[in-house]
Amino acid sequence: MNVADPPGRAFIRQESERVVKGDALTLTCEVYPDYDDLIGGDDDADGGVGGGGEDLGRPEAVEFVWTRGGHVVNHVRGREWTMDPVTVEAEANISCVAANAVGRGGEDFIQVDVLGESERKRKADSWHFLNFKMWENRQSQKVS
Repeated sequence: MNVADPPGRAFIRQESERVVKGDALTLTCEVYPDYDDLIGGDDDADGGVGGGGEDLGRPEAVEFVWTRGGHVVNHVRGREWTMDPVTVEAEANISCVAANAVGRGGEDFIQVDVLGESERKRKADSWHFLNFKMWENRQSQKVS
C-alpha cells in the first residue's frame, strides 16, 4: 500500500546574516518532519539538521512556493532563491513552503533587512574607529 503525505515544515536557511545592497543573497528552503527534527531533538542517524533528515513528502515535493511581502514570487519555483544583486526591494517578509500532489507543508517566514552602502560604510568606519581606539589604548599602556 502506498501512503501519500504532504511535505513537512519548511525552514529557510539564509546564506549570510548581513544582507548588503549590491551583494548576492541565497535562501534555501529546507523541509523537516517536525520542530524536534529541526532543533536536534531526534536521535535518528539519517542526516539533516538535528539528525532527522528532510521530509519532502510522498510523492516528493518538486515545487517550492516563495513569497515576498505577501506576494508569490512567480519566477522562483526551486528550493534555492538567489538574489544577485540584492536591491532595496529584497527588504521584506519572505516565506517558503514545499508542495507536492497531496498538498503543502508548513510555511516558514524570515525578515530580510538590507543594509545600504551608507550604512555599511558607517559600520565599517565605526569598526575602524574602535580598532584605532584599542590600538591607542595599548600604546598608552606601553608608555606608562
